[in-house]
Amino acid sequence: MSTNAQGLNSLATIIKRLEAATSRLEDIALAQNSATNVKQALDAPSGHPPPAPRAPPPPSAHTPVAPAEVSQSVKVFDELVIAGKLEPFLKVAGEIGGPVKEQSDLVGNLFRNLRNLIHCAAVSTKPSDATFMSMLGPLQSEITAVNDIKDKYRKEREFGNHFSALSEGVPAVGWVTVSPKPAPYVGEMRDSATFYVNRVLKDFKDKDQKHIDWARGFLALLDELKKYVTEYHTTGLAWNPKGGDATQFKGASVTSATGAPPPPPPPPPAGAPPPPPPAAAPAPSAAPDPSAVFAQINQGADITKGLRKVNKEEMTHKNPALRASGTVPTASGPGPRRPSKPVKPAALQTKKPPKMELSGNKWSIENYENDSAVVVENTELSHVVNIFNCKNTTIQVRGKINGVVLCNISVVNCKKTSVLIESLVASLSITSSPSFTVQITGITPTIQVDNSDSGQIYLSKECLGVEIITAKCSAINVSIPVEGEEDGVFVERAVPEMLRTTVQNGKLVTNIVEHNAYYQQPQVGSDGRYLGVETVTPLNEPWVGGFQAQAQGQMPYAQLQGRVPIPPYSSQTGYPEPSSHPPTWIPEIKIPGGTYADYSPYPGQSPHYGPPMSAVERASMSGGSPRMDPHLQMMCGPLLRYDTVDDHGVWHGAAMVVTADAGSQYDPHPMLHLEWDPLRPVHATVAGHQRGRSISSMPSPISAVSSSTSGIPPPVPYPSTPVITSQSYPPSHAYQQTDAPGHEIWVYRGPSGSFTFWRFLIQIPLGPNEMGVRYRLNMGQELEFFVPGLNQNMRWAAHSCNGFSAGINPDDFRGPGHASGYDPLWKDLLDKHAQRPFHALVGGGDQLYCDAMMREPELQGFLGLKTPKEKISAPLTDEIALALDRFYFSHYCLEFRRGMFAKANSSIPMVNMLDDHDLIDGFGSYPDDLQSSPVFKTIGSRGYFFFLLFQCFTVDEVDGINPSPGMHTFKSTIIGGDGPWIPAPGHNILTYLGPQTRMLLLDCRAERKKDLVCSQTTYDRVFWHLHQLPQQVKHVIIQLGIPIAYPRMNFLETVLESKFNPFTALAQNGSLGLSNFVNKFNKDPELLDDLNDHWTAKSHKRERNWFIEQVQAFSKARRIRVTFLSGDVHCAAVGYFKTLARGGGKAPAIDPLGDHRYMLNVVTSAIVNTPPPAAVLKTVGMLADRPHKTMHYCDTDESMIPLFRTDTDGTSLKQPYIMGKRNYTSVELDEQTGHLNFDIRIERAKGVGETVGYLVQAPPPCWV
Repeated sequence: MSTNAQGLNSLATIIKRLEAATSRLEDIALAQNSATNVKQALDAPSGHPPPAPRAPPPPSAHTPVAPAEVSQSVKVFDELVIAGKLEPFLKVAGEIGGPVKEQSDLVGNLFRNLRNLIHCAAVSTKPSDATFMSMLGPLQSEITAVNDIKDKYRKEREFGNHFSALSEGVPAVGWVTVSPKPAPYVGEMRDSATFYVNRVLKDFKDKDQKHIDWARGFLALLDELKKYVTEYHTTGLAWNPKGGDATQFKGASVTSATGAPPPPPPPPPAGAPPPPPPAAAPAPSAAPDPSAVFAQINQGADITKGLRKVNKEEMTHKNPALRASGTVPTASGPGPRRPSKPVKPAALQTKKPPKMELSGNKWSIENYENDSAVVVENTELSHVVNIFNCKNTTIQVRGKINGVVLCNISVVNCKKTSVLIESLVASLSITSSPSFTVQITGITPTIQVDNSDSGQIYLSKECLGVEIITAKCSAINVSIPVEGEEDGVFVERAVPEMLRTTVQNGKLVTNIVEHNAYYQQPQVGSDGRYLGVETVTPLNEPWVGGFQAQAQGQMPYAQLQGRVPIPPYSSQTGYPEPSSHPPTWIPEIKIPGGTYADYSPYPGQSPHYGPPMSAVERASMSGGSPRMDPHLQMMCGPLLRYDTVDDHGVWHGAAMVVTADAGSQYDPHPMLHLEWDPLRPVHATVAGHQRGRSISSMPSPISAVSSSTSGIPPPVPYPSTPVITSQSYPPSHAYQQTDAPGHEIWVYRGPSGSFTFWRFLIQIPLGPNEMGVRYRLNMGQELEFFVPGLNQNMRWAAHSCNGFSAGINPDDFRGPGHASGYDPLWKDLLDKHAQRPFHALVGGGDQLYCDAMMREPELQGFLGLKTPKEKISAPLTDEIALALDRFYFSHYCLEFRRGMFAKANSSIPMVNMLDDHDLIDGFGSYPDDLQSSPVFKTIGSRGYFFFLLFQCFTVDEVDGINPSPGMHTFKSTIIGGDGPWIPAPGHNILTYLGPQTRMLLLDCRAERKKDLVCSQTTYDRVFWHLHQLPQQVKHVIIQLGIPIAYPRMNFLETVLESKFNPFTALAQNGSLGLSNFVNKFNKDPELLDDLNDHWTAKSHKRERNWFIEQVQAFSKARRIRVTFLSGDVHCAAVGYFKTLARGGGKAPAIDPLGDHRYMLNVVTSAIVNTPPPAAVLKTVGMLADRPHKTMHYCDTDESMIPLFRTDTDGTSLKQPYIMGKRNYTSVELDEQTGHLNFDIRIERAKGVGETVGYLVQAPPPCWV
């Protein structure tokens, strides 16, 4: 068997060698033939007659097509686009003349070629893709010619915006290649051109009307083109299925390769001799005999006899140039001429010429090799640089626009290429480019590296906030500048490459290898259910409210018989504690808005575990020995909420605690004891909460716990010795005390037991001066809050964004003396409270960040679904429903008892309104199909329920949803319209902040859709209540989660929404490691939901303008100054509206005191979260002073106040509009001047716990 195999192998080898030899012999023979023919041609005598001309070819079988009839779509194009818009545009361009006319005429040629293509499509069948692309040649050449004008007249600065407008807009004719929706593409190109058209309008506003008409004419042309495409080419360029061949279309402006043959050559000149007859064909040679070939091969060793030795210079394997030649020349004589080496077509040449060009807003740098001086200059903010196929090249990108160079840079298929960049607005991406080097001398938010090894990235000191994303890479090193050293001193850090993949529910789940053992695999409880990523345990008693118990020096209490009894309910003075079921009601006052939805969207108890029982039964069944009299096993609280002050001067509020049923004694029910003394002095130097000691200086039980990194918090030990002492104040004759009974409003049943929410309604008659109210839960630890005097306007503090975004290390913001990065600004706020107590703490949204919900084990299967369609149709399982409640409960307990914030919410009554992170990032601003999906809708529903529960102490099943005034438990609540995704109405708040001040907290999340912020029902009810305010009210603050007067980011919104956005496509495919660029729900860009959230987003602009007009009308009619208060954007700023000064700004501006349209928008954010990257701040700052004409139609102008001319260290700032540091705001009415003072407290330096104030004032209303 082995012998046969070897024989077959040898035979196969012989056959292959024979075939190779035969092929070689044929090549040599052909080469000799070619050389002989060339030699004969060169040796031919000069008088030899020329060869006979070829006979003309026969006529083509194709006959010319008669001119086609003009279809209706072409007639409409001629009438509306060509005659209606193009010709007037060209007429105005002719009047302007010069380069503008030259470029405009090219636009005219472009549209006429487009008309020919449309005509061809109307009478022809759709050709092949290759043929169609060849038919686009005229369009492409005209677009190039339009762009060339911009480069040709680059020095004509006066017309630079004209050239750019046409260059940005003419690609709109490319709609012929777009399907199935070409019209939006035309709109996008129109938007791109609008930027430069607006510049033309601004530059020539008062100079030359012809340029104004020219600019508007071009936009009108594109608008008409979009309308035409929408109507006649809805899904793409319309071809005629019954038409003829497109290449034979008569009058078409393109010539196909398959067209008619060339005309015959001209006849010979007269008198010339006739051409000779063609030579006779040579006789065919006899076919070679194969036997002769084999006989020659079988000569054996004699076959090489007579061959000379081949020198090295003649060996083809050592001399590639000889391989294409025919025979090797003999030692003597020139030998036959070598045939020339065949030349590859230019398109197939390996080495292409280097190229650098700017097309529209895209730079292309290609094919540079061994060049160290490639420089890109004259860049603009909207430019994109693409670098391809460069080797051993150094490229420097320079910019001249306030240090911001470009939107984006891409490096693809380069080798040993170095790129030096100043700053970027968006990102730098590097793909398939080994041995690269990148140096950032300015700032950039993101660097993405894909399929590239051995890379070096050098960062500047301003670029340390960059996000570096790698995929399929190795040996990527980042050089970080050393703090305190001179420029050029770096320390190198390697980018991690280790990933860990596990199988969960049949799917692969991959994470970066971390040293945190808690997250390496989900924890499972004794019942086999997951424990979740956050686990909350009970608090030890001494740490109730975040304060250590007071062991001595407590204020003496009067006898029980001396207490003031709880006043009976009356419709004028108070309200009863509601029963466990919502009361029936009939609207007594007809409010605009019409119908009311009377339903109860939430269950009274958590349905996940066990049958319903009373609180006493749950406590006795859970076991554990009580330690209080009666003892409560605290999970969270006490939390304080401020409601309002009624017409009789009674302060209304509430306290709430969450207790673990295991270890708690509920018989009798919990009781809150309160006492106050109107004659007890409130000293400016006395600590507000624990007498004799600064609130912020006392330890907190959760100060060392970070739920996002440590998992299960450690137990908190009892203190060994008391740490608080204070002076005793004997009660005066005005001393009062009362007890507020606790009422069970909800029960959470989770994997670790059941937990009860107890609410205590509080009523305090106000005295002539502000006073402290001390309270104790079940006669335990004493705590204190402050209420204003009867005729005093409140001091209050406002904050937002009380948490860190995913990926932020809190310790980076922890300065000396602080337990965590959460505490520094809360410590400063509490110090200010100790000096002059705050009466209310206004939460403007994002009081906690619930985005960590996405780490819950039960949600990984849902998040692992690949397409948005799968997520939309995914069912809501019992496991997911359980996980959502478990997360919200645990997360709220941990966050609201954390560090300094726990001290604040138990000593300053809260007034809270939600934003998206209180539910989940971006909720309400995603597409409708995703918002209405079972899982996503439940996330919003349960998130809203827990917001009402923990932050407003409200349960709709208990408190009802009657929108009639005074019917809700909390009198400040205004029930809004029904939510489209959340099965509950919105909950707005209109509260008392003093005799002259009110605050409206507008719920902008419950009803939010991508194209809606609040419903008409909500607006009608809110404005009805505003118009009922007393005459003495002079200031109304409207709290909105998102700023309403803030720099626009519409250009970025347009880019991210575009289906041509390359980063979205790459991220959806998992390329470049860009999974974080898109959200986990529908693969839209992560930033897009934030942009869609803004009032200035395209989908909300009309509603925004209407709302501002309504507020202006209210302000004027009621003679009330309105000020907006917002958060969300992680920086401080102040925008404003005012009456427009007509006459091109030459008319005198109206004094703000007498201007009812003068409304500030104070933006205070964030008290905890990190500021935006420096590049984003710089971009927003650049956009801050740009004029906005959106509301000029109603005589309203808007801009930003340059409040921040100096930094917190006293140095000057280049842009004074945006302050990118953590902050909160202290607010107080100046009783002498009537100004409402907003003191924006900016963190002096990261983590130090000290702030610097920047004051802005809302003037009193002084118009008639």
